[in-house]
Amino acid sequence: MPEKLPHREKQLRLLSLFFSEIVEGREILYTRIIQLIGPLGSGKTSSTLLLGKRLEQRARKNGFSLIHLYTNLKLEANTRFLFYKNLAEKLSRRIVLRSISAEEQFKIILNYLSKEDIYALITLDEIDILKRSNYVSQIVYDLSRLSETLSRGANRILGILIVARDREWRKYLDPAVKSTVGQFVIEFPRYSYQQILDILAYRASQAIKSECLGEGVLEFISEITSDYAEGDIRYALDLLLYAGILAENEGSVKITVNHVRKVLKATSGLPYSESLEELNADDRILLLSLIKALKTSGKPYVTLSKIKQHYQVLCEEWNLKRISDEEVELVIQKLSDRGIVEARGPAKLGLHDADIDALERILLKR
Repeated sequence: MPEKLPHREKQLRLLSLFFSEIVEGREILYTRIIQLIGPLGSGKTSSTLLLGKRLEQRARKNGFSLIHLYTNLKLEANTRFLFYKNLAEKLSRRIVLRSISAEEQFKIILNYLSKEDIYALITLDEIDILKRSNYVSQIVYDLSRLSETLSRGANRILGILIVARDREWRKYLDPAVKSTVGQFVIEFPRYSYQQILDILAYRASQAIKSECLGEGVLEFISEITSDYAEGDIRYALDLLLYAGILAENEGSVKITVNHVRKVLKATSGLPYSESLEELNADDRILLLSLIKALKTSGKPYVTLSKIKQHYQVLCEEWNLKRISDEEVELVIQKLSDRGIVEARGPAKLGLHDADIDALERILLKR
């Protein structure tokens, strides 16, 4: 878990405010219930984990125990029984829960917290599973009514963080539960291109030596993530990770844009041969010119003028008849329409899901 989350400090500050009195040692009058809403890969889970870590540290400084109990409902708890069993295991190995009901499990957990004088922050991640499993509604009901069912001073659950992709999850709650959840929501909007770039730059600074990161790599990943992965920061971090692993396996001293392209090619599964089969000679020579320009620049994109320069050189080397500039532009547009070339105007032309070294070898054989 990183020490900070760029572009999520606002949400973290707001979350911290809800628990500031509690971590200073004051009595819990009621359990705070907060919904964290945002699309996939918008920093919700990381924010809960970092918040939990910070609150645990602040509690220790103030002389009392606090534990963050994070549960991914989709992965860890497909029944109410398993939810409380996993919760108990994360709390302490000394808690033994065998052949008893979920209700009894919950009581044992509450008694343990009270006896050991431990406060807990509970996160329910992937609560969207409620759309398919009604047991989650009962868990939310159990946790949200603690302030009403326990005597004053006995409640050790200081807060419940509910993580969801949208507000639709509430529609599947039992009517008796909806009122106990409350309406407080902290929004986690989709990351923008610049925010993705900032996050990648920070994470790379923590794990990758600056001389091992090629020019334009982070910008390329940020653009791909923003345009094709709906700003999912996990996708961006995975791309960087796999590109780094690939570079290491190849014995490269630097992660390059082409390593990212190779990862994209491997995940897209699009065979070159099918895409290239219908290309004529002009199409292939201009595609090769684009590859030469990209390899020379080492960047994700090149300008149309750079492609034309390499096209002229290739035609002279191979004694080929050149087509006009207008025809060159039409060919590039055709390659873009077929999804072979990524065109973002005449100043930004490139190849995304293609290993340009392998593609160059294929074109040179034809």
